[in-house]
Amino acid sequence: MAGVRDVVRGPVAAVLLVVGCSGPPHKVMWREDVEVLRPAPKEVGKGTDGYLEVETAPLPPGPDEDTPHYQPFYVYTDEGRFIVDGRWGRALLKPGKYIVVSRVRGSNRQVQVIVEAGHATHVSKKDFEAGFSVEQ
Repeated sequence: MAGVRDVVRGPVAAVLLVVGCSGPPHKVMWREDVEVLRPAPKEVGKGTDGYLEVETAPLPPGPDEDTPHYQPFYVYTDEGRFIVDGRWGRALLKPGKYIVVSRVRGSNRQVQVIVEAGHATHVSKKDFEAGFSVEQ
């Protein structure tokens, strides 16, 4: 099995290792009975890794803040092992199946994705809203 260093590479890894306020859910599992988000057909790179692009819900701004902040997202292997967290952005991952969780309207929501080499898989806020609920 691959470790975090094997799955996430480059400067993206440093940016993604931001600890979220509530922390990742402890138990997620791949479900065969739900939709899987697939990568776009257009290639975005030539390497052996693929991209996961994640859009999460905005957080309310603080009293003296102009910069928008977003809910964190959590990435797990298809076996349910937590590998990385981040906020709105792009992660470089090895090809495979992943579970992505973020908080929307007061509950953690899970979506399942496929990452392919040289392609980008996009997860939108609407995808999280349509995802299924996950216990903390």
